[in-house]
Amino acid sequence: MKKQIAALTLATTLGLSIQPIVSSAETAQNMQATEQSGWVKDGNGTWFYFENGVKKTGWLKDNDRWYYLDANNGGSMKTGWVNVEGKYYYLDTDSDPNKIGVMKTGWLKDNDRWYYLDANNGGSMKTGWVNVEGKYYYLDTDSDPNKIGVMKTGWLKDNDRWYYLDANNGGSMKTGWVNVEGKYYYLDTDSDPNKIGVMKTGWIKDNDKWYYLDGSTDGSMKTGWFQENDQWYYLDANSGGAMVTGWNRTDGKMNYFKDNGQWINTRELTVTATAYTNDPAENGYKPGQHVYTKMGDDLTANPNLKVIAVDPSVIPLGSKVYVEGYGIAEARDTGGAIKGNKIDVFIPSKQESSNWGRQTVKIYVLPIN
Repeated sequence: MKKQIAALTLATTLGLSIQPIVSSAETAQNMQATEQSGWVKDGNGTWFYFENGVKKTGWLKDNDRWYYLDANNGGSMKTGWVNVEGKYYYLDTDSDPNKIGVMKTGWLKDNDRWYYLDANNGGSMKTGWVNVEGKYYYLDTDSDPNKIGVMKTGWLKDNDRWYYLDANNGGSMKTGWVNVEGKYYYLDTDSDPNKIGVMKTGWIKDNDKWYYLDGSTDGSMKTGWFQENDQWYYLDANSGGAMVTGWNRTDGKMNYFKDNGQWINTRELTVTATAYTNDPAENGYKPGQHVYTKMGDDLTANPNLKVIAVDPSVIPLGSKVYVEGYGIAEARDTGGAIKGNKIDVFIPSKQESSNWGRQTVKIYVLPIN
């Protein structure tokens, strides 16, 4: 002890300052911390990034890849979902050192739900409508963290308009016809972003056929009889729901529909039908003469005409008719033996006319406008 006091007294007398003794190990550690740069993984497996010994925080771009270093957690590298200034991003959770923490872009599946991370918007998660490679998708806009950004499927109502997002086609928005649980709907095919995919209602024309989509119910395609503005229409389920025109057999009888689909109430008669040809002798003409109808049709020159002879007091001349077994025709002729509920159908072939014989048939008569 006396030696130590003496040494201290001597040092003081000589004016020497006393410095703390630092081990060589401590010196090396301090120098390493001062010069530290790049990624460092601590003993807990947490990654940090140093620049000249200083921990970086916030967004970091390294080798063209983005990372997020959380200032609220000591600058540690984030993985999984992160909310930065109100925007969501996803940072890879793969334990591979070449992947972990890298910001993901494009489609992401997480917990069996799909999200879209927009590379054109800094990698942030999209909400609402998104067009990816020409296909439209919808990502939930609900602010609930458990819902926001999740890709929707099935029916979607947006701004009072309905869309269908097809789970069988990657969740993309459908256009054109779609069958949902046995019902048909039509979704606009117009390329205008404000129209495409919108569920149509009312009358639509597709491939030169008309259909009716019932906006008073669920927008599905109607079939069968349908009334609008006191007019009746028939939408044929056997023709894919298309509106019928002309003569059609519905409910076991022939009905007539105008070119615009409106039903015309026909008169149904049961008549006795015989047949006649364009043979001059049979019709009271000289050999070689042409045979004409009462309304001036040349049956010799036009053997394919479908005409019938009628009693004008029963069926007015010029009436369009449908004769069971004969087809669509027009009442354009008369005959001395054609009285009351009797008609004569024109068949140019003598053999076929003979085969017709005498029949009891139904005839449907359109009113003359």
